[in-house]
Amino acid sequence: MKRSLVILFVIASVFGVNGMANASSITFTDTVVFTSTGTDSSEDYVGHGTGDVDYLEGPYIGSNGKTQYDYVGWTHHFDDQLGATYASIDSAVLSVTIFDNELDTSPEMLEIALGWSDSGEWVLGEVDSGAYAFNLNVDYLADGEATFYLVSLYGDFYVKTSDLTITYSAVPEPSSVLLMGIGLVLVSSILYCKKRLHRG
Repeated sequence: MKRSLVILFVIASVFGVNGMANASSITFTDTVVFTSTGTDSSEDYVGHGTGDVDYLEGPYIGSNGKTQYDYVGWTHHFDDQLGATYASIDSAVLSVTIFDNELDTSPEMLEIALGWSDSGEWVLGEVDSGAYAFNLNVDYLADGEATFYLVSLYGDFYVKTSDLTITYSAVPEPSSVLLMGIGLVLVSSILYCKKRLHRG
């Protein structure tokens, strides 16, 4: 009996330590929806250039008489979506959905945008209707938020949504390991009682 208890203890220890070391992956998406007056959650709105928040007009003459570029800035707040057992962020993808209300039939109808994040990552290129996805450096996401800016350098377009999809590792809660240990003790107790009954 002592031998079987020792074997059960060793199995429980191996599974317990292994369970604490292995992390499970969890994925969630935080979405910001743009409207003419801001974002669906006011705390996500950072700022914009001129006119409607969700409509980037391109270059315009500012109140100072100089050319300025219409932009929108927003922050994804996701700290409350990370579980209590959050260990590390494994990957993050930002997907921005844009709507172009014109057909690009000539060069003057093209739209060119510049996007960047508070981590220093940036992208420049032509935009059209559709979703544009970018992998992000996870080292800058540990504080549970990420801020982005999109500038229209040429042409006009609408910004519809921004989806930040994060995959993070979560370690099992210690209570799960404790429950497994209690279960193994119960099983070993039942086996012990069963063996004693058969002997007696």
